[in-house]
Amino acid sequence: MNYDENDFLETADHDTLEKIARARELTRKYYFSDYNDRENRNSILMELLGSMGKNVAIDTPFYCDYGKNIFLGNDVIINMNCTFVDNKPIRIGNKVLIASNVQIYTSSHPVLPLERLVSDWEERKTTFFRTYARPVEIGNNVWIGGGSILLPGVTIGENSVIGAGSVVNRSIPANCVAVGNPCRVIRYFSSDNERQKKSEKWLEWAVELQSLAQAGLTYGNDVYDKERYQRIRDISAEILAYKTDFSLEKVKNLFCNEIGYQTPKLDTRAAIFNDGKILLVRENNGKWSLPGGWVDVNLSIKENTIKEVKEEAGLDVTADKIIAVQDRAKHNLPLYAYGVCKIFVLCSVMGGHFENNIETTEFQYFDENNLPELATEKNNEEQVRMCFEAYLRRDWVTVFD
Repeated sequence: MNYDENDFLETADHDTLEKIARARELTRKYYFSDYNDRENRNSILMELLGSMGKNVAIDTPFYCDYGKNIFLGNDVIINMNCTFVDNKPIRIGNKVLIASNVQIYTSSHPVLPLERLVSDWEERKTTFFRTYARPVEIGNNVWIGGGSILLPGVTIGENSVIGAGSVVNRSIPANCVAVGNPCRVIRYFSSDNERQKKSEKWLEWAVELQSLAQAGLTYGNDVYDKERYQRIRDISAEILAYKTDFSLEKVKNLFCNEIGYQTPKLDTRAAIFNDGKILLVRENNGKWSLPGGWVDVNLSIKENTIKEVKEEAGLDVTADKIIAVQDRAKHNLPLYAYGVCKIFVLCSVMGGHFENNIETTEFQYFDENNLPELATEKNNEEQVRMCFEAYLRRDWVTVFD
């Protein structure tokens, strides 16, 4: 692994030794606690860990260095005899299975002796070897097989499976099975989103037919060709009506009134942070989203972002940086019968306060590992986490499909 001076740690200073001693005491206390006393065991874990979601089970023995650098999502199971060397953050998503004897290391030592050994060994009498550390991240729905080892700096993509006994020295992508030493991908599989999108291929075809007919009706000259284009548009509308709960009349009103080439609609979403937490607004259905909405006529991306935040959260903001431009159909469900470009914008708060409105009922700031139920048709967990990463990285480069 390549590393720089910022990755190196002082492992024997007073504060570090206190963190280690605290973690040793709490893990000992957890080990000797009554296995059936869930309330007491959870209280120990909450004191030990950086954060912990709902329905977390950690079997004993469990070992860690600091504890406070471990962040767990919801529905996480960590089986017996696991070791987490958390000199840097270990972030674990939702619905993750970690089997027995798994070891996760955020720290290691340089390979070359001259880089590994300290020069003033005798004078220091504490830290004899140089140590560097990189964070480890495990995505949602991941299963780590028994006896696997994760090395510093790796990321395991969502839905992936790591075979038993693997040594993961490089990041593993989402939606795959990876095994071995070194761990390598042996096959990919479709995510739930991809399977649902394939099952809704009819929608993609209907939208394409509607788009072709729309252009033909506008730019075609032959009257008989226009009749054919109109019939194609009608077929598209009939497919949409047949496969949804919409009436044919409603489908035509929604999707069949535009002229010319069909172009995507624009949707802005604002990422606003305070003390490392992200602002979400609660919609009338109880779910949460980044403040935003369709870009209005005669408004720029920046102007619309500022307007939507004011309307939904009551805050005055500046729109500072574009985080990502994404094709909604590649990231969000359910699919729409028209194209949408989603634009995520990093913003800063200047003032203001929440006011009652017809779209949202409140706003709150949330930690990355304690997100509420999201309105996934507008922003899913992956997109919210992307905003966190953009906020933390000054060198963030805009992501676009």
